[in-house]
Amino acid sequence: MRMIDWFDRGAEQYPDRDCLSDGVQGWSYATVRDLTQRIAAGLRAEGITPGSRIAVWSPNHAMAYACMLAISRPNGLWVPINARNGVEENTYVLNNNQTDVLFVHSGFAEHVAQIRAEVPSIRLVVTTDAPVDGLPFLDDWAPVDPEPAPDPLLPADTICAHVSSGGTTGRPKGVMLSSRAWETMVSTMHVMMPVTVPPVHLMVAPMTHAAGVVSFPLLTHGATNMFTTDTSPENIMQLIERHKVTFVIGVPTAFSALMQRPVNADISTLKLAFCGSAPVPLELYRWFEEVACVTICDAYGQPEATWLVSI
Repeated sequence: MRMIDWFDRGAEQYPDRDCLSDGVQGWSYATVRDLTQRIAAGLRAEGITPGSRIAVWSPNHAMAYACMLAISRPNGLWVPINARNGVEENTYVLNNNQTDVLFVHSGFAEHVAQIRAEVPSIRLVVTTDAPVDGLPFLDDWAPVDPEPAPDPLLPADTICAHVSSGGTTGRPKGVMLSSRAWETMVSTMHVMMPVTVPPVHLMVAPMTHAAGVVSFPLLTHGATNMFTTDTSPENIMQLIERHKVTFVIGVPTAFSALMQRPVNADISTLKLAFCGSAPVPLELYRWFEEVACVTICDAYGQPEATWLVSI
């Protein structure tokens, strides 16, 4: 199965449920499905073919997430770009992966001229959230009511993403991930963390990193992905209470910041806190168990090993 297939399964079962939300506006599964089909039609009209490398450079944002989903409809390869990285590092990743298309948030549009000059393989740049002079804007660029396109059945070993390694011992390497690798990760999550009701996922970690990757398996269960750019502990706790968040992913330092603040909201709706990148301190386990009656799920993995090795 491709990444988009997990979403489509959720859209079939929960068409009217919010798939994406920024706390003010929500986008249903049916709406997001239509949007991903429009984006895929726009890519095909630009001559994008299976195997083309497509990147999304954006902070956590609903329209950028829709672009991430849409990449695999025409069987493009997703090239994750971390919005928290500097321009030089992201330029290297785009160049190293010979990226063809870049979806960019307007907040990074000032860097487009430099990117075009230094990454000659890029032939299309589209802004995701707002019009920018000289660049096509997603809502205008994507065809309205496109003709249905066939979804070809591809072998499970077809490469669907080029994910950069950590680069701690040198420049990041491009790890080639197949659809089978995604299936393995999704199966692991479903076995180790079974979902019984549609989750509400607060996406505070970068969506182009673990938060986005972990969100894909949740889509099959009709998850609502909530986006925020305010990652302060106070705001996170308020959002958990206001939107009855059930699932959150982070790193120990981010969760420890919650522990060091007074609890200013009811966070008892949390069902699962998913943590990675480093071992979880014992006092953090105890805090979540006492305050939210939640046991942190400590995960280990890497792109070269289907994302998840142990949970």
